[in-house]
Amino acid sequence: MAIPEKQLETWANVGAEVSAQATYASLNTALRSPKSQILNRSFDVYLQGSYKNATNIYGDSDVDVVVESNESFSYDIGNLTDSQQSTFHKTFKAVSYTFEQFRNDVQATLVAYYGSDQVKPRDKCIQVLKQAGRLDGDVIACQGYRRYVADPSVAVPGYHEGISFRTRKENRLVVNYPRLHHTAGTKKNQGVQQRYKPAVRIFKNLRNYLSAESLIEDDTAPSYFVECLIFNAPAECFKATHFHTVLAVLVWLHKLLTEGGLDKLVCGNEVLWLFGESREQWKIDKAKRFINAAIDTWNKWDK
Repeated sequence: MAIPEKQLETWANVGAEVSAQATYASLNTALRSPKSQILNRSFDVYLQGSYKNATNIYGDSDVDVVVESNESFSYDIGNLTDSQQSTFHKTFKAVSYTFEQFRNDVQATLVAYYGSDQVKPRDKCIQVLKQAGRLDGDVIACQGYRRYVADPSVAVPGYHEGISFRTRKENRLVVNYPRLHHTAGTKKNQGVQQRYKPAVRIFKNLRNYLSAESLIEDDTAPSYFVECLIFNAPAECFKATHFHTVLAVLVWLHKLLTEGGLDKLVCGNEVLWLFGESREQWKIDKAKRFINAAIDTWNKWDK
């Protein structure tokens, strides 16, 4: 027996929104308060992740808030010609205000506003613990990132715009494209009559069910990867009912398992590959475990 429409309707619902907005508003106020260490710097503050993309589900806790410095950026110019790289270096000069200084100033600002007992530096973010009315906030202090695309017809070609930061433990560069992810997801959702984002929420809830029932390990299918997986599903998979949508997506995933093609899937930003060897990519063997468990649960559902 397959998972019934009633259960899928419940899983399709969006999670808490008011508390997420309150968390964002509080952090934005803190970063722009009179005692802020970055008040006289150029920066942007915005949501990213499931709360920004309306793919959050009940039980999601951490709210990802980006604090992006506009005073510097990191880059990849490996695709440019030697001449173009030379022009790039002549055009853009190194700045004195570094990413590390910016991150330290963001942390000092949050400590001054919330208190040191409420602010916890993590490897990739600065966590602000929840209080009444707001959730845990993961503040990602970062700078812009530009991945240049080869174009021999111009001196300095265009680029994919993202964000970057370095981890505390290993000083490892991490790159993501939250604005591109949001734009692509919105376009996808509009193109399938608003059926994409509910499908993502269903599969995230299904992932939680599989984990709770010990059918997969907790780290098998992180939320971001599940969202990216469903992003790749063809438009014809998104049907008028949740039941037929999930069935069509599972059939498509089964075909990928049997005929190949998982390695050709992209992240929701449409810039990076979903699968690979970096720590910010999914492993194919974990994706297969998630897909097989999802299909098996669909076929044997008896609740």
